Amino acid sequence: MINYNKFQKKNKIIINNQKKIFNNESVFWLIFIKVKNLLKGVIFFLYEILSETSTYLKLFKIKGINRKKEVLIIAGGPSSNKLNLKDLIKFQKKNDIIFVNNFFLNKKYKKIIPNYQVISDPSTLKIKKNQWKPSTRKISQIQQFKKFILKNKNIKIFAPIHQVKKIIGLTSRDNIFGFCDSDLSYIYNSTLPIFPRGYISCTTYKAISIASWMGYKKQYIIGLDNSYANDLRTSSKNEVFLLERHNYEPDVLYDYTNCYGDFSDYIYEFARLLKHLKRLTTNKMIFNLDHFSYTPGLKKITTKKFKINKLF
Repeated sequence: MINYNKFQKKNKIIINNQKKIFNNESVFWLIFIKVKNLLKGVIFFLYEILSETSTYLKLFKIKGINRKKEVLIIAGGPSSNKLNLKDLIKFQKKNDIIFVNNFFLNKKYKKIIPNYQVISDPSTLKIKKNQWKPSTRKISQIQQFKKFILKNKNIKIFAPIHQVKKIIGLTSRDNIFGFCDSDLSYIYNSTLPIFPRGYISCTTYKAISIASWMGYKKQYIIGLDNSYANDLRTSSKNEVFLLERHNYEPDVLYDYTNCYGDFSDYIYEFARLLKHLKRLTTNKMIFNLDHFSYTPGLKKITTKKFKINKLF
């Protein structure tokens, strides 16, 4: 149990208002959610490819272009702080580095300019009305992201096709790539960025999909901690809180009370998150550098390429 008022003073409370209630033991609910997912997914997919056809077709030009390289995907989980800066500099001389979302805010690695930046959260570029309570922190992150891209013109950016227009003006159109972000995760298992997602929405998962599409012979991942179950909190009023931990900012307490019916709904979605990772990584040369992350289906390894600091 937590003291809500105590946390409110120490952490910034962000309230998400998108209600999610699951009833996966009901046949009728499963039929309803699959039909809804199918209709919305197909309609949105058609909108994506028709509204930005040229952006969509660019994906076919980059298929398999990096077969001779390896890639390191760095997400925002605390485990990313275990990386050694010198290892990253050495690795990037012959290979590529992908930043996910706001990792660029981590001052410890400010010397590293990624080859690719993957975003998918709409709030990376603009705060969506009613999605959450605007905060100085969030506004600052949006401003810093735009400055980061404006300053580093050689970074290639991947974003959902429907967000591409928001990036134009920050960098050359040649450096902007869009991927399909329509959702058919209740219908099938496709992980190709040219089709609707067959997995739950997670920016790091999308980065894995893109890296696989570009054909890297090996993918190394860190910062995909998926430790949300450890950081769930509640109160005497059965509120649903999640203590979000990132490597580039102090911990933030999210209030998801208005987002889920109760704890069981959050746990159900978390279970889907873990299960869907296997759809992206099974039988592929994709490795997790952190041995304490919740990443089923993703082989954890130790490699001389990266000295992982075990003190974190």
